[in-house]
Formats: sequence, C-alpha cells, structure tokens
Amino acid sequence: MKTTTTVEIENAKQSITLAKEEARQVLAQEAADAKKAINAAAAEAIKVVGTQKNGDHDFLLTFSTEVKGKLDGLIASVKDLSTGTAARLDRVEGRVASLERCNEEINPKKVAEVAYQGLAWRKQYDVIWKITIAFIGLVSVIVGIILGTKNIIRF
Repeated sequence: MKTTTTVEIENAKQSITLAKEEARQVLAQEAADAKKAINAAAAEAIKVVGTQKNGDHDFLLTFSTEVKGKLDGLIASVKDLSTGTAARLDRVEGRVASLERCNEEINPKKVAEVAYQGLAWRKQYDVIWKITIAFIGLVSVIVGIILGTKNIIRF
C-alpha cells in the first residue's frame, strides 16, 4: 500500500510551479521570435518599397500573405503549447488533490502506529510460545522419568 507524504505533495506542487514557469518562458520566447520575424519582414518590405518607387504592390501582397501564413502557424503552435501545458497542469493538480485526499483518509501516522503495535505483540507472542514449549518439554521429561522409574521398580 502506497501512502502519500507531505514531501510528495510539496514535490508535486513544485512540479506545477516549474511547469507554469516553463510555459511562461516558452510563450515569451515564441512571442520574441514572432516579434523578430515581423521586424525583419517589415525591414525587408521597407527596403523593397524604397528601391521600387514605381509601386510594385504584387510583391507586397505576396510578402504579406507569406507573413500572415507564418504568423497563423506561430499562433496555432502557441495555442497548442498553451493547451498542452494547461492540460498537463490540470492532470498534475488532479493528482495532487487525489494524493491529499488519500493522505487525509488513510492517516499514515496512525497506520504506522498500529503496525508497530502488531510487531510488538508478535514478538511477545513468540517469547511466550517458546516458554510454553519449553515448559511442556520439561513436564514431558519429568513424566517420562516418573513413569519409567515406576516401570523399572515393578520388574
């Protein structure tokens, strides 16, 4: 039977905290990467517009479509990441709640006390049993000697 300790509960809470922090860091990194990509794309667009003063909008439309597609992919991956992290956090929080309920219901300290009392009783029982067997053996020897002596005297 597995019991829950406060150390395990604290470890689970630390795991939740670490997972939250990891999710924040990943989201911050993804946002920074998206910002860099947008800035690089804007700089490239400014260069192209600056060199093509004749109003070549086809390139800008293509470029805009590509950037929008990449941003949509980035947004989808960030949503997947946040959904996965939220689901993971929900599972961990559920496990922690379950462990806390088990700890309250089982009361490991009381179970340990009962187990130690049982072991102490077992040791006492073993000693009493050995003394009883020794006593029965001694009585058997005495009875055997008495009966043997009476039989020898009759012959």
